[in-house]
Parts: sequence; C-alpha cells; structure tokens
Amino acid sequence: MSDKTVILKVYESNINAEYDMRMLEENGIPCFITHDSVFNLTPLFDPAVGSIRLCVFEDDEERALMLLNEIHSNEEKETGDDQEN
Repeated sequence: MSDKTVILKVYESNINAEYDMRMLEENGIPCFITHDSVFNLTPLFDPAVGSIRLCVFEDDEERALMLLNEIHSNEEKETGDDQEN
C-alpha cells in the first residue's frame, strides 16, 4: 500500500466533509480532513471558498469516490421520492 495521499474532494461545509469522512471510515477506508488556516489570519478571507479537503490514500481513491457517489446518489433518490409523495 502506498503512503501517498490525495485530495479526494473539496468542501465549503465542514458538516459535509465530516459526513463523508464518517461514511468512508465506516466502510473501512482510512481518511482525514485538512483545513486552510489562511482565513484565520485574514478576516476578509471567505472561509467558504473550498478550504476543507477530504484526503485518502492514493490506493483507496477510486473505491472512495465510487462509494461516495453511490451514497449521494441514493440520498438524492430518497429525497426525490419524499418530495413526490
């Protein structure tokens, strides 16, 4: 297994990043979140501009993307079903 990590996804919301991280971990994919700290130094910087990154090991990247796509696709279907009823 490679020790190299890659940025899997970039988020504007910490809540969404934490949710995806939890989904990956529950499915056996190690991951971690990194944050840009520049918005702490510059009050005028907008922290919602992709400052939160979900990272995985390079060997897990494809599996992690497939899993998150499947999870979010199922959520969209469920939400759509609820709105129709």
